[in-house]
Parts: sequence; C-alpha cells; structure tokens
Amino acid sequence: MKNPLENLSAAQAEPFWRLLKIYELTDAGFVTFAIYAQGKDWDVIKTALEAEPKLNVKTIFVPSGNISANDPNFLPSLRAIGEQRSLVLLRVDLGVDDEGLKHFCGYLNFHREEIVGLKHGIVIWTTDPVLTVIARTAPDTFAVKRGVLDFRSDLEIKLPLGDSGLWLRDVVAKEDEVTELKELLELEKKSQNPDQSYVVRLELRLANALNAVGKDEEALPIVLSVVNSARETGNENFLATSLNMCGLVLSRLGQTDNALKASEEASQIYRKLADVQPNAYLSDFAVSLNNLGNNYSRLKKFEDALKVSEEAVQIYRKLAEVKPKVYITRLAGSLKNLGIRYGGL
Repeated sequence: MKNPLENLSAAQAEPFWRLLKIYELTDAGFVTFAIYAQGKDWDVIKTALEAEPKLNVKTIFVPSGNISANDPNFLPSLRAIGEQRSLVLLRVDLGVDDEGLKHFCGYLNFHREEIVGLKHGIVIWTTDPVLTVIARTAPDTFAVKRGVLDFRSDLEIKLPLGDSGLWLRDVVAKEDEVTELKELLELEKKSQNPDQSYVVRLELRLANALNAVGKDEEALPIVLSVVNSARETGNENFLATSLNMCGLVLSRLGQTDNALKASEEASQIYRKLADVQPNAYLSDFAVSLNNLGNNYSRLKKFEDALKVSEEAVQIYRKLAEVKPKVYITRLAGSLKNLGIRYGGL
C-alpha cells in the first residue's frame, strides 16, 4: 500500500516527520496537540499515519455531548490499549461547548501523570477554534504538551506553532499585539515628525509578532526592510537581531538557503560582540547558534549542525552556572536540540 505522504511536498509532510521524530526519540508517554481542517484532511492524515510501519495507531473520538466533569470516557479507552506502545489519535470535535472543554482539559491535566505513564504518544487532534477556546478557558492543559503541529488549510502546511516555543494562550496574546503594533506604526508614520528609529524598532516587533502567529508571508517584507535599515545605521546588535528574525521567517517559508545566510551572518556578528562584551551578548550568541543549527539540519548539513549545537550547549552551561533560574530551561532546550543533531548523523 502506497503511503499518502509520498504525494505531499516537503513542506506539507513536515508535521508528519516531526511527529514521527518525537515518537522515536521519546520512550515515555507524551501529549501533543495537532490542528487539522475538518473533512478530507483528517482522512489523509489518519490514513498516512496508519500506513507508517513504525507506528501502532489507535483512534479515540471525543464528540460533543460526551464530555463530563467526572469522566470524558477516553482514559478507560487508553488503559484498554494495553502494554504495546501506540500512537493514540484523540480527536476532539468542534461541537464541544466551552463548559465541556473546561471539563475535558481539567480532566486531562488532573490525570496527566497517569496518561504520560501509559507510555503511549497522545496526539490531541482538533481544530483551531477549539484550541483557541482551550487556550482561553483552560490554559493549564498546555503545560503537558510537547508541541502544536499545524495540518490546516487543505494541507498547505507551514512549520508548527510549537517551533516558536509559545503556548497557544501566548499566540492569542500575540494576535492582539499584532493589531496594537500596526496601530502604533500607523500613528507614528502619520505624525508630523516621525521618529525613524522608533518606526524601525516597531517594525521589528511587528515582524516578530507576525512570525509567532504563523503570518510569515506578511512578516517577510517588513523584516527585510528592517535589516536594510539596520545596515544603514551601523548598529551591529540591532542588525544581528534583525538577521536572526529574518532567518526564522525565511526558514518557515521554506527559503532555507537564504535563511542559512541570514542566520550565519547573525551568529558571526554575535560572536564578535560576545568576544568583547560576553555578559551582554553570550545569551544572544547561543540563541543564534541554535537557529543556525536548525538551518544546517534542514539542509542535511548534519555535522555543521552538530558543531554549532555543541557550542550553544557549552555557552548555556556557563550561563546556567551563574544564573541557573534564568538559563537552566534554555540549557535543557539546547541539550534537546543537541540530541536531535546526534540522531541526524
């Protein structure tokens, strides 16, 4: 039987491969959210995963009217799967009302240790409107997630929202920030004497917010303009920051070669700045190295990706020794990246 994934472009297949990688690298149970467009997309996704020989796929539905505060009926179904490790597709449909979602998320959060202890990969498949309701009414549920994979819009896929490191409640806040920044920009540009430096910094913030909510096509011309402005001013820190953001946007749009050039230049600038002022720039340098490693990996330059990821880990180890509360989480994330790099060799 031909796997439906073979008919998809690299960008469309990206969330599938990310899900498979999470499954392969995680021996314990985990929870991930996935957004799909209702209808034919669900059938394509489900069929493709069922055709993958590495997976033992099980499907559980949580339809409207079947969720209660005491038992939404899916945990007994999970227990019934038994010891064989499986990838469980838990589908939550649009008809579930706000109160039902509160019960569902509260139940999931309360039993999260047992759910993860079952050693199954739990993929909660739902739609964007339902995820927005969950984010607003029961944000603690997202504390157990490994990420958010995006399969929406007839499989016209961009990279998952989980790449940004944001919970969906943060994405809702970022949508509001986009609106606010657009209004501020319009007001400043229409003022009698607009402050060009302020305008450029607002534009960079806007590009960052647009990137966080997946609107990278809108963000690209803005961030390219910011990079040009930064070059003209000669402010190396601002140029490196702009190039970092440019690399992220280009990468999510599938322009990986150009993304690599931007991230390489950003890391080169930060390396020079960190040599002179390590206290001010080492952290930014480490971030740029992780971004650079991601782009090397996407271009299958795995040895280069491993090298810069190792350097990022070394930097975060030093920073975490001085300020553990600030940097221990970043060190953990950098170590996770390093593990993925080793897996790519």
